Amino acid sequence: MAKGGAPEPAGAGGGGGMGRVSLLLQKISVSSKKELLATFTLDGVTRSSTIDKDSADQDQTEMHVWEREVPIFEESVMVIKVESKETLGKNKLLGDVIYSLRQLASTEQSCDVKTNLKDPTGKPSENYIQFKIDYVKPTLDPDEVDTTKDDDKGGKTPRIGKGVKQLDRSALSKKPQDFQIRVFVHEARNLTGGNLHPVCNVMIGKISKHTRVQRSTAKPKWEEVRTYKLCFS
Repeated sequence: MAKGGAPEPAGAGGGGGMGRVSLLLQKISVSSKKELLATFTLDGVTRSSTIDKDSADQDQTEMHVWEREVPIFEESVMVIKVESKETLGKNKLLGDVIYSLRQLASTEQSCDVKTNLKDPTGKPSENYIQFKIDYVKPTLDPDEVDTTKDDDKGGKTPRIGKGVKQLDRSALSKKPQDFQIRVFVHEARNLTGGNLHPVCNVMIGKISKHTRVQRSTAKPKWEEVRTYKLCFS
């Protein structure tokens, strides 16, 4: 069975208004007789499950929860990896998949998922992972929601919606405020050239940060998070 803490009940943790993505791992089917490590990464936050070699291909019951102050979007994805735990050296990647949260974001309903994993070369394989994923959207204070949008004449028009009040933007403070932006760098594909050592550089404003160098590959995978602290008025 999967090792880890006890499943967190729905609604546990977090204050009023917090959203939540919950994933219930059900089954991993791979061609390996070793102990497995499954990782699930959402917006740079990773949860993991360790499955005994004697429990591979059996039903699992481990729950993972991501609490959120902001909603997920149709472009949001979850990066899933399954590795065999090696006694010596790095774990061996058995398969991975980038699972789109588009349906979850649009319907806000639970989804039963069974998806095949790609092998380390990026090709589809017979290995698969099965899980159930739920989403509770964060609730916002209507008084803090900007319900206007730019019109074609450079002015503001109300958005269509119920139960929200229009925000008077003229009353907002114009003092400089600190913001924090997190960027999740996942991978690059089909880079051209020989003997490549790719590195990804991301610049926001005047702040530039880069990833670690990936040696000798045209398909680098970083899965790194970079945080930018900015000040705007």
